[in-house]
Amino acid sequence: MIAVVEIGGRQYRVTPNEKIEVELMDTEAGKSVKLNRVLMVASSDTEATIGKPYVDGASVEATVVE
Repeated sequence: MIAVVEIGGRQYRVTPNEKIEVELMDTEAGKSVKLNRVLMVASSDTEATIGKPYVDGASVEATVVE
């Protein structure tokens, strides 16, 4: 599973259990966040859903590390 999410005006490609560094996140370390600005979701190399601009009903759950 791959997703492209928008955080703080920037786009990030994310996969399960991947750590990414983002800017402008006003959340305490250890807290979970639900990212609703999902631009694209792909379950395989040949199947993807692209939003207009966001994918309806899609979200990504993440935990702030620091």
